[in-house]
This record gives sequence, C-alpha cells and structure tokens, in this order.
Amino acid sequence: MTKVQRKRFFFGIVLFFMISGIIVTTYNEMVTRDEMIKNAYAQIETNMQRELDLLPNLIKVVQKYAQYEERVLKDITALRADASKHLKAQTPTEQKEIKELSKIDKALKSSTTQLFMVAENYPQLKASENFLELQSQIEGAQNRINIARMRYNDAVRDFNAYIRTFPANIMAKMAGYGKQEYFHADEKAHQAFKVEM
Repeated sequence: MTKVQRKRFFFGIVLFFMISGIIVTTYNEMVTRDEMIKNAYAQIETNMQRELDLLPNLIKVVQKYAQYEERVLKDITALRADASKHLKAQTPTEQKEIKELSKIDKALKSSTTQLFMVAENYPQLKASENFLELQSQIEGAQNRINIARMRYNDAVRDFNAYIRTFPANIMAKMAGYGKQEYFHADEKAHQAFKVEM
C-alpha cells in the first residue's frame, strides 16, 4: 500500500466513524425526545385518572343533597365510564388517541363545572366539608392536567423542531418518525369572553 493509499484509507475510516457517530447521535436524540412526549402524555392520563377516581365520591356527596339533579349525575357517571375505558385501552403514539383524550378532557371539565354549578343551588351542599374537600382535590387535578398538557406541548414542539433540522430530517424519514400532534385548546377558548351586565 502506497503512502497516498494509506492516507485515503485512514481518511475513509475517520469519515466512516464521523458519519456513524452523527447517525447514532441523531437517532438517539429522536428516541429520547419521542420518549419525552410519551412521558408527558402519560402524565396527562395519570392526572385525568386521579380526577376520574374522585368523581364517584363527589357524586355520592351531591346525591345526598341534590336529589332532583339526576340527569347531571347520570351524565357524569357515563362520561367517567367512557373516560376510564379509554384510559385503559389507549395507545399514546397514535394521533387519533391524542385527539380523543383531548375531547374527553374537555367533556370532563364541562361536566364537572356543571356539577359545581348544581351545588350553587344547595347552600348546605356548598357548606359540606366533604364537598369542599372533593372540589378542592378535583380543581387541583384539573390544574395538574393543564400543567401536564403544557409540558406535553413543549415536548411536541421540541421534537417537531428537531426532526425538521438537518440531519435529523433524513434520519426521521428513515426511522419512521413523523410530526407529532399538539394538545389543542377547545375552540370556545378562542372566542372573546363576554360579560353580561
């Protein structure tokens, strides 16, 4: 082997290891960011499950005072059953699951708000220690869901930005990674809030 051939061979080996290093590093970074999205999604689910676990106790407390509000209680019970079924059978990597979880979250918030509004009609219920404690815990769970949704969207933003950069964009296509879906706000959140006077 001549001196020139040895230099080319050595340069080829160095180039091979550099390219291999870039490929491995890029792929590992995509996997790490994808796992961050899955973790953030799981945090949303965990907090939603906490809220679902509190609802039966809240319903029992409300039933003692609000005997005439059966429709609201039945709606919440049915929603809780649907949400529990979804949380047990989810596949977090599928975009349709993220949209479904978002719809369930919105419906759950709406129903819980409706239940709290029912309590406004029953002063004894509003003053009940059990009701106040459950209300506080559910509101805490809803706040944690909001924080988890923000963290999820941050993880999605980081991942989506990363797979659009070079050389990650090439590796993402080869490895089958695509753009992830954000957790979107309810369309009503974009409408102007009107105060009736």
